[in-house]
Amino acid sequence: PVGSGAETQINRGVDAMSKTAQQSWQPGQTAVSGGTERRKKSGISTGVLGMAGLLALLLIGGVGFAGVYLLGFLDAKPTPPANVAATTVPQAVFKPEMMDIPGGTFTMGRNSGPEPERGEHPVKVNPFKMEKHEVTNGEYYQFVSQMGYQNEPSHWVNHRPIVGQEKMPVRDVNIADVNAFIAWRLNRDGVVYRLPTEEEWEYAARNGEKGNLYPWGNTFDPKCAVVDKGKVAPPVAVGTASCPNQWGVMDLIGNVFEWTSSKAQPYPGGVRTTKATETENMIRGGCASNFSAGPDAITSTYRQVLAVSKRDLQLGFRLVTDN
Repeated sequence: PVGSGAETQINRGVDAMSKTAQQSWQPGQTAVSGGTERRKKSGISTGVLGMAGLLALLLIGGVGFAGVYLLGFLDAKPTPPANVAATTVPQAVFKPEMMDIPGGTFTMGRNSGPEPERGEHPVKVNPFKMEKHEVTNGEYYQFVSQMGYQNEPSHWVNHRPIVGQEKMPVRDVNIADVNAFIAWRLNRDGVVYRLPTEEEWEYAARNGEKGNLYPWGNTFDPKCAVVDKGKVAPPVAVGTASCPNQWGVMDLIGNVFEWTSSKAQPYPGGVRTTKATETENMIRGGCASNFSAGPDAITSTYRQVLAVSKRDLQLGFRLVTDN
C-alpha cells in the first residue's frame, strides 16, 4: 500500500536583486597663456613672427589632442564596466516525450488477483499518446518557479529539488497540484494534456491485447522495476531501472505510484466495502516500497484507491494526450 505522506503548504517568496554601476570620466582642461615682448627692429616683421607662433601653438595642441584620443580618454563610446548588466541564462525547457499507443480491445482486471482486481471485463480503448516517463522534479520546479505555485513537495529544500534529484519523478502532489501543472503546460506547449484513465493506464501496462502481467512480459524481472526497496524508500531517476512496454513507455511498474483520472469504483460484479467521505481516484503502478511477490505483489493489474486531496511521498503522475 501507499506509504504515509506529508501534506505541505509552503509559502514562498521571490526576491529580486539588481545592481547598476555607472562610471564617468571628464578630461581636465589646460589653459595655455603667452606673453608679448617688445623687440628691436629686425629684418623679420613682428606680424610674421606672431603668425608663426600661433601656428606652432595650434600644431602642438593638435598633436596633444590626437594623443589623448588615441589613448581612449575621449572615446565617444566608452566600454561600460563589467558589472553594468548581468547575463541571464534561460532555463532549459523540458519537452515531454510522448509515445503513440494504438487503440484496441483488451481484458481488464484479473480474476486470480486480489479482490479489487477481480471481475475481468472487456474494454475498448481509443488511440492516445502517453509520456515515456513520469513528470520529473526538474520540470515541476519550472512550473513552481514560473507560476509562483505555493504547494511545493514537502521533501524539497529551499523551494527547489535537492541537487542531483532533478530527474527523479516528482511526488507528494495531489489532484489539484496536477491540474495546476496541466494548465501551465497547456499554456507553454499549446497541447491539451490530461491524466490517463485507469483503462488507458492498464492497456499500456499490459501491452494492449497481449494482456501481459507486466509491461515487459508475464514473468517478474528484478532489473525491470524499482520495487522491494524497503519502507518509504525514495525513488530513483526515471528510466534508471525499467523495462519498457512494446511502445517504449517506461517506469509503469514500481518507483512511484501514478494518479489516474478515473474515480474509484469496483469492477463489474464487484462490491465496494468502504464508504468514501470525499472524492477518490484510482492510482496505479506501485512504488519502490512495494513487493514483487506475495498477496499484494505489484503487477500491471494492481489498483488502489486514494482521496484526490492526498499528497504522498510515494505518489507521482504522468500525462497523456488524445491521438
